Amino acid sequence: MGTGTCASVRECHPSVHHLGVIGRPFVAGLTCVLAGALGFTACGSASLNLRRVDWGDVTLPASVCGMSNGPIRLRNYAAYGPSHRWPGQWLVAVDAGWSRVVYGNLGPHGTHQAAALVVDCTNGGGTADSVLAYAQVVFTSVGNSLSVVGVVTPRKRSHDQMPTLLTVTIRPDEVVAHEAFYGGIDGTCCPSGRATTIWRYTHGRLVAGRPTVTKAPHP
Repeated sequence: MGTGTCASVRECHPSVHHLGVIGRPFVAGLTCVLAGALGFTACGSASLNLRRVDWGDVTLPASVCGMSNGPIRLRNYAAYGPSHRWPGQWLVAVDAGWSRVVYGNLGPHGTHQAAALVVDCTNGGGTADSVLAYAQVVFTSVGNSLSVVGVVTPRKRSHDQMPTLLTVTIRPDEVVAHEAFYGGIDGTCCPSGRATTIWRYTHGRLVAGRPTVTKAPHP
C-alpha cells in the first residue's frame, strides 16, 4: 500500500513440475528474482484485486480537500471535516464514487493494477454549484493493501469560474487528465473549454506536466 517479485504463483514457478526435487528451490528463486527486476507482485504474497475493493470505505489523503484533521476516511462514499483551503469555508463535505471507478495498469509493461476514484469537495449545498474542487485519487495495490500514488487535480481553470471537471485515462506510464473548464457565459451543466494534462508515473508517483488547451472556452 519481499524480496524478489512475480505476477503470480504460476509465474513464480512456471516449470517446477518438470524438474527434479533438487532443482526446484533454485529455479523458483531465480524466477522470482528475474521477475522482481520487472516490477511484478511479490512471490508468495497475495495481490489485492482492485476491482473487488469497497471504494465507499477507503481512506483518502488529507490533501484532497485540504483537511486539517488528518486523512479522509470515507463512510459510504462520504465524509466531512474542517479544511484550511477555502477562507470562510471551514467545514467541507467530501463526496466520492458518483462516477464509475476507472481501472488500468501502471508501471513497466503495465504490471501494477491501478484505479482512479473521483472525489469532490463541497460546501455541503448538495448541488453542482456547491462544489469547491474536483480530484481523481489514483491507487495501486501493494501486496494486500492500497497505496495512493497520486491525487490528480485540474491544471486549467479560468479566473473566477467554477471548478474544472475532470476525468482520467490510465496508461502504463501515465495518467491522462481530461479537463473541462468554464468560460464566462457557460452554465453549470456545460463547461465549454477543454484541456489535457499528462501525469507521468515516475518512481512510484504521478507527476503533472503542463496542461494543453485543446478547445478555448466561451468568453
